[in-house]
Amino acid sequence: MDLALAKRGVEIASTLEFDNENRITNDLLDHAIRPLVELLKIAIDIELLDEDSYDKVFMDCNHWELGMDAVAALAKLQADDAIKTIVAFANKITKIGYAPDWNFERFPNEIQNFTPSAAETLMQEVLNPNWNVDTRIGIMAGVVNLANKEAGAKALIVPWMKQGLEDAANQPIRINTALMTASIELGLIELAEDIERAFSIDRIDCGMIGNWDVARRDLQVPGIGLQMPKKPYDSRDELRAFLGVGCFSKVPVFMLNKVQEEEAQAYLKTAQTVFERSPQGKAVLKENERAWIVQKFLLIGVYDLGVTVDRMSLNHINAILLSLFPSKVILEAEYFGDTIDILVAFWQFVDCVHHIESAAPIANHIANLRWEFRNAMSNPRNFELAKDLTTMGQAAGFDMSTQEETKATMKSQNETVVGYQEKPLANSSYASQDLRRADQPHLLDSQNIVSSMNRKQRNSLLDKKRKNKKGGDERGHSTMSGGDTWVPLP
Repeated sequence: MDLALAKRGVEIASTLEFDNENRITNDLLDHAIRPLVELLKIAIDIELLDEDSYDKVFMDCNHWELGMDAVAALAKLQADDAIKTIVAFANKITKIGYAPDWNFERFPNEIQNFTPSAAETLMQEVLNPNWNVDTRIGIMAGVVNLANKEAGAKALIVPWMKQGLEDAANQPIRINTALMTASIELGLIELAEDIERAFSIDRIDCGMIGNWDVARRDLQVPGIGLQMPKKPYDSRDELRAFLGVGCFSKVPVFMLNKVQEEEAQAYLKTAQTVFERSPQGKAVLKENERAWIVQKFLLIGVYDLGVTVDRMSLNHINAILLSLFPSKVILEAEYFGDTIDILVAFWQFVDCVHHIESAAPIANHIANLRWEFRNAMSNPRNFELAKDLTTMGQAAGFDMSTQEETKATMKSQNETVVGYQEKPLANSSYASQDLRRADQPHLLDSQNIVSSMNRKQRNSLLDKKRKNKKGGDERGHSTMSGGDTWVPLP
């Protein structure tokens, strides 16, 4: 690390001036490039700096903001050889926990100032699997901006976009979708056949602009008639499930990392009511007083793990039945087996009526947890709630000296599903690494995505559509370069 050179880069980046055409007005010559590149390298390896070295280089400045200023200067200085370092810096920002997302919003708008000849190099980085997907999509957004500004850039990027689409089976769906969206925005009809093939193998997100028919109309091509998936991938389905929108709730149960109390109670009540009326429920609920088991199970999922039925995994089931349920629910031994039977029936009902892919495996898994659940419920380490049973019963007006009154207290406590305070889900699946869906890491940013949506995008998420003048459904478009800011979408 050359701290002196990096400090010179800080001085340059912090004193940039631009004219009305966004050109640098400072007297910056080629000797400015090396200090700016060194500044980026220091920012990339910022953890290696001790406190004194950091203060010496950056003083009271924010190294992420200065780094993005350096990116802006290098683009305007046409420093094509610095592109690899620029992308590595952007990749550092997109890593969760390294820097605020708003630092990255500038990135596409800054790299669009490279010359058209740099577009080809930038496209190579879009297809580089070593970078984070958000980084690659950000580069793609900048390339689209550059191609819209400079006619010469468009011809240079087409071969690389075609290469990416031809390899759609091995590319992340979000990259394929970014390439498709860019093709539509730039009017690259020569890529239509490759886009159709990517749609046909279900490697493009229909949640961005729509299915192949929508894309085909936007490209103004007839298509080659490939068969499309019956249920194509749509990221909005996962996002809805993450927000708690699903088979028992048509509105978000979670928003901005908090439980929405009224919506959560409606979800719990709906789930229990429809199950009680179902053939599966009627067969297993011989006594109505045990119907609370389903609601208590789902309540723990909402308030402790931040999940509803649509997102529950086998890990969530283990956490609830072998840890959380035993520590929160008072249950007599004679009901241990019945509890498993009721929950198995509930998930069989979910599978039969709502066809959630995970429902049948979960039902089978719960059936196999019978003895483990019994052991967990009988484990003295899970008896913390019982210590307060007498106090709770007396406060509620029960005479705790008799077995009947003790049972009444237990029943009252178990049937209480209201009373959780609205609070951030600190121990939920939003923050718990072991319970995250490993195949959906992009959902970690979904709350931020929703908070940044406009009304039209929120309505699209919840399937709220209005009729256009011709009587058809209005479809929302998400472009990559529209507006002054860019937000990575799942």
